[in-house]
Amino acid sequence: MRDIAFYPSLPYIGSLGLPTQYGIIFAVFALGLAHSQPWFLVNPVIGWIGKVSFSGYLVRLWVISTFSIPHSNYLEAFLVLTAVTIAISSLTYRVIEEPCNRLGRYVARRAKEAGSERVAPSGLAPAAIGQHPIVQEIATGEK
Repeated sequence: MRDIAFYPSLPYIGSLGLPTQYGIIFAVFALGLAHSQPWFLVNPVIGWIGKVSFSGYLVRLWVISTFSIPHSNYLEAFLVLTAVTIAISSLTYRVIEEPCNRLGRYVARRAKEAGSERVAPSGLAPAAIGQHPIVQEIATGEK
C-alpha cells in the first residue's frame, strides 16, 4: 500500500492527492474486512490493542520523549515503541480508564434516577410529568 500512495507517476492513482489515495485504500480495506476477517487482523491481541488504543494515544508522546527508542532501523524502532506503548497503556487502561468509566456510568445512572424522581414545588411529593404548572403552560401555549 505504501508504494501505491507514494508512487506519483502511477496511472490513475498518481494524479490523485495523498489524502484521496489514502481514503481509497482505507475504503477498500474496510470493505474487505466487512466481508472477511482474516485471523491475523481479527484476533484477541488486536482486540486488546483496540481496547487500550485511547490510553495508547494519550501516552505515546510521553513514551517517545521519555524512553530511549533504538533508531538503528525503522522496524526495530516501531516494534519497541509499539511494545512499550501497549504495555504502559494497558496499565493506564486498568488503573485509570476503567475506574473512570465505571465512575462515569455511576454518575450518569444517579443523575438519570434523580431526574425521574422530580419533586413537586411544595417539596412534599413527587410531581407527575405534565402536571407541573410550567409544563402545562408550555404544552397548551397559554399564559
